[in-house]
Amino acid sequence: MPLDTIVAGLQLAGAWEWRHVEIEDGTLRREEERWQFVATADPRRLIGRNRREVTVRALDDVPFLCNQAPSYQQRAEIIVAADIVRTGIALTELGYTVEPGPCDPGLRQLGAYVATVRRDELHLAWPGGEATLRRTDTPPRPPRPPRPPPPAGPWTWEARSWTRAGLWQHEREDWELAVSRDGRLAGSYLRTVTVGSPDGAAVPCAGAARYRVVDRYLVRGVATDDGWRLEEHEVEAGHHPCLAATPGRTLDGATASADGEHLVLSWRGKRRQVLARPAPP
Repeated sequence: MPLDTIVAGLQLAGAWEWRHVEIEDGTLRREEERWQFVATADPRRLIGRNRREVTVRALDDVPFLCNQAPSYQQRAEIIVAADIVRTGIALTELGYTVEPGPCDPGLRQLGAYVATVRRDELHLAWPGGEATLRRTDTPPRPPRPPRPPPPAGPWTWEARSWTRAGLWQHEREDWELAVSRDGRLAGSYLRTVTVGSPDGAAVPCAGAARYRVVDRYLVRGVATDDGWRLEEHEVEAGHHPCLAATPGRTLDGATASADGEHLVLSWRGKRRQVLARPAPP
């Protein structure tokens, strides 16, 4: 094998990055890949990994059905082998792991590339496409630290909508759950509903342009074969003149299943709710 071919292959070692942004079907799609290659005992082979992250955001801020939020992320790590051959560098994807989530089916198709290194650029070509990566001093981010066992820990949920009276409404729930060793679950959540006038006019029942109601629920449950069964067993309802006709609250129950950084609740009456881990401070 020519010496210059081996030298060119060894130049592959190090960190590389690739970014792509496009607008399609009313969404903004941002893709980012961070590659890292290291040499092995065989001078003709390197082993690498590609940490790929895709963020999709709805330009109209309408929530996606999968996670009930206007944006979602997909993350995966692909293990890659780089073999130096007479014709250049052959990259082969060996396997992958996918971060679970309600917006990611978890399936990937392994691929293969022909790589060419030109100074600080790594050119990849495959049937039907090509991409150019830039050398970087920043290695791929390490895996995120482990979270508490689902469904323990904090969760949040938000929704925006319009009322029949033409008022805007923002709902937010902040959950905190704990699971004992025997699988029993206990916790609470704070539900905050804010309603307001879109033109700033006073809401008649509130005497102001907006009003807010806060309810606190206590929940408990048990582990099942495929998740958990939750029951609301107590509520401290907020009071407000705008709710004078319906001052009470109806307690409900749900099945819960963990999906990565999300907790999917299926309430009675087929209402589906997707809670998410809160963003770090």
